[in-house]
Amino acid sequence: QAQQMAQAQQMAQAQQMAQAAALDAQRETAEAALRTAEAEAAAEVAKQAAEVALERQRSTNAFKEAERAAENGKEWESNAEREIARLQAQIASLQAQKTRSSPPS
Repeated sequence: QAQQMAQAQQMAQAQQMAQAAALDAQRETAEAALRTAEAEAAAEVAKQAAEVALERQRSTNAFKEAERAAENGKEWESNAEREIARLQAQIASLQAQKTRSSPPS
């Protein structure tokens, strides 16, 4: 009878140890799942931050391009104005030459 009680006690202890090991394994699995979910969330946040940074960079680049185009436009306008002034002076000079060379009427 004492032997049966000892065996029963050993079986109960073994069962408790197995249950404790199973609970530990469940806890470790849950912790791993939590770490995985946290890593996935962090990766998503990083992805969104990268997208925002890329969009900001695109906006900055577009703004800089617009500024350059405006400066180029001003330069072209200035060049065109100088060319117009040069051509007007040339026309005036040619008209003056024509006036001087034409005989009086």
